[in-house]
Amino acid sequence: MSAYKPSDGYYSGFVTASPATGAATNADALPVATAGFSGPGAGSMPLTVTNLDTGRYRITGMIPPGRVKGDVLVVSVAATVGGVAGKAIVGSHVLDAKRVGDLNDSPYNGGAVAGVAAPVTVGTVNDKAGYSLAAAPPTAAQVAAAILATPSVPLRTVPGGYVQVDMAQAVPASNAAQTVGDALNAARAQGFGAWKIIGTQLIIYAADGATVVRAFTLDSADAPTSRT
Repeated sequence: MSAYKPSDGYYSGFVTASPATGAATNADALPVATAGFSGPGAGSMPLTVTNLDTGRYRITGMIPPGRVKGDVLVVSVAATVGGVAGKAIVGSHVLDAKRVGDLNDSPYNGGAVAGVAAPVTVGTVNDKAGYSLAAAPPTAAQVAAAILATPSVPLRTVPGGYVQVDMAQAVPASNAAQTVGDALNAARAQGFGAWKIIGTQLIIYAADGATVVRAFTLDSADAPTSRT
């Protein structure tokens, strides 16, 4: 995992040993560290090598600010020990935009946070059917009972109110012409209302026998053949 981002200080180290005995031994001359980059970023990276003690060295430098997330940094060292020249890769890193340490933990711990509303305690809330939303949801039997207990269920809203689906709503005996109620009254008067001919007037009554649904004028009081 990368520990570096652009503009970070770079730190690494390496050791040298005698090629004959393997014992820690300083290089014949101060080793040279080289940084190489691959990726679209810009900027080179000079490195400084410091001898800390026998056979132990430190590498320091600064990653160029022009480098970008995804660039790969490879650091190599060239050293000659006991007349034997050698090279080694001492570090390979993929740069990131942030280090893990730059990522903040959530400030919310259950208490108040500046700019954030505190949690709201929700009490019992009842829906339209009276069931508590804080309690368990209603069972299928409760839902069925609620439906059966409702005598009429609105199908859609119209300017005059609701169109119901139970077909039990009342139809007024008098109504506006050319309406659904007018057609229903005409049909009901044909089957249940009284008819009376008074002179040349044909009067059709509602089922109550008193409310006039429609009155027609006949062309004859004795042998009518048409009405208007």
